[in-house]
Amino acid sequence: MVQDVNEKSADLLDAALHDVLRAVDQAAQLARWIQRRAPRPHEKRDKTPLTVADLAVQVVLASALERAFPGDPLVAEEDASTLGGETGSELAKQMRHFVRPLLPALTPVDLLRFLGRGAGSPARRFWVLDPVDGTEGFLRGGHYVVALALLEDYHPTVAMLGCPTLDGAGLGKVAREPGHGREPGLLLVARRGRGTWISAMDAAEFQPIRVSEV
Repeated sequence: MVQDVNEKSADLLDAALHDVLRAVDQAAQLARWIQRRAPRPHEKRDKTPLTVADLAVQVVLASALERAFPGDPLVAEEDASTLGGETGSELAKQMRHFVRPLLPALTPVDLLRFLGRGAGSPARRFWVLDPVDGTEGFLRGGHYVVALALLEDYHPTVAMLGCPTLDGAGLGKVAREPGHGREPGLLLVARRGRGTWISAMDAAEFQPIRVSEV
C-alpha cells in the first residue's frame, strides 16, 4: 500500500489527502481480494447487480473520509438500505469478514453509519464515490476501478483511481518486472492545476503522466 509520497509528488497532496489516497489503495486491494473469492452477486431493487465489494469498499473509504474530512459530504452509489432483510444480513456478515483486517474495531453500528454517510447531498465541497466502477468487469474477472473525486463549486479538483487489475505495461518505471512477486495494480491521482501522477498500487514511486503528442 502507499507509504509516503515521494519528492516528485510531495507538492501534490497534503497529509489529509494522502491519507485518503492510502485508503483508495487499500480499498482497491480489498476489492481484488474479494473478486478472487467470487462471492455471488446480489440484486438491487432496480435489478442491477450488487457485490459485497461495492459495500466493503464504500465502508473503507467513508471511514477514511470521516477521519480526514469530517465536514465533507459523501455522495456514493450504495446506502444502508441494502442491508435490510435476510439478503442484507448475509451481505453484512460477508462485508464484516472482508473489512475486518482494515477496520478491526468496526461494529454493526459503524457499518450502517459509514454506508449511510454515502447518502450525502451535493454542496459547495463534496466527495463522489463509485466503489466498483465496472461491476460487469468485476463479475467476469476483468477490469474495474475504485473511483473517488473531490468537487468544489461543482468542479473536480482532486481525483483518485485504484485500478487493481492493470499491470502498468508500457508505463516505464511503473511497469512491474517479472519475478518480483508483486500483484498487478495501478494507483492514479490528479489535482487541478498540478497534474496527474501514477504508481504501482503497493508502492510509493509516483511519476507524472501526460497526454501523448502522437
